[in-house]
Amino acid sequence: MPEGVTCIIPAAGSSLRFGEDKIFKPLLGKPLLEWTLLPFLKVEEVEEIILVLRSESLEEGKNRFLGGKVKKVVPGGETRELSVFCGFKESRKAPLVLVHDGDRPCTSPSLIKRVIKELEIFEAVVPALKVKETLKAASNEMVVRETLGKDYFLAQTPQGFRREVLERAFREIGDFGKYSDDSGLVEKLGVPVRIVPGEETNVKVTTPLDFKIAELFLKEGKVV
Repeated sequence: MPEGVTCIIPAAGSSLRFGEDKIFKPLLGKPLLEWTLLPFLKVEEVEEIILVLRSESLEEGKNRFLGGKVKKVVPGGETRELSVFCGFKESRKAPLVLVHDGDRPCTSPSLIKRVIKELEIFEAVVPALKVKETLKAASNEMVVRETLGKDYFLAQTPQGFRREVLERAFREIGDFGKYSDDSGLVEKLGVPVRIVPGEETNVKVTTPLDFKIAELFLKEGKVV
């Protein structure tokens, strides 16, 4: 079996684009965050989960989720990176660390296992989907250049790291407002990041439409 795994799940965002607090919004009878947790509870290698929530959601989060693999529910920070750092500081010293968006409720156990498996060889692993469409860069709403999407990927989570690599990134980079995901911090160190195939069903719920798509995937059993 691979080495022990900690999973940090930041869910301390403001949900501004969604229009309401989405983390506890009922999704097929369960809070969205409960669906996010479920696949990690099923993966044997994951021994510890740290939930990172907004301060005003801490009590509800503890009442609903604390116990079993969910070892701690802690307050987050002003940015996503800072929230992950808050969770990282509260975690035990497991050699492998996963970071997963709290608003990705359709992740499969098989994707989690794939990321963990690759961490046996690589220091950092990111699931991603190849971009299918043509990309256009624009300035002032006018196209300035076009590029084919074949060399570009849409990053997903869970992203996986050797603990010492993520720890060094937090210590040496320390810019907690510049990067949109954790692999960006690690890339800044010059650490190679391995891409593994993501899943089209692994949607991030940012808008009400995303919520309906996630509901459809879960209802039809698309997540395995």
